[in-house]
Amino acid sequence: MSNNRYPDEFRENALLLAQRIGVAKAASELNLHESQLYAWRKKQQMALSCSEREQQQWLC
Repeated sequence: MSNNRYPDEFRENALLLAQRIGVAKAASELNLHESQLYAWRKKQQMALSCSEREQQQWLC
């Protein structure tokens, strides 16, 4: 874990929740700003290579 306010596991679970119930509702339930979830999602997506992103889309 890097020097962040939230552990990586929390971020991953927050993004999964946002995917299931929507960013606004997840942010509200977790007492986060929506922009924080969007930033985490963008960072996560940028970390994936194109091929991994394509595979993920097919699996969803």
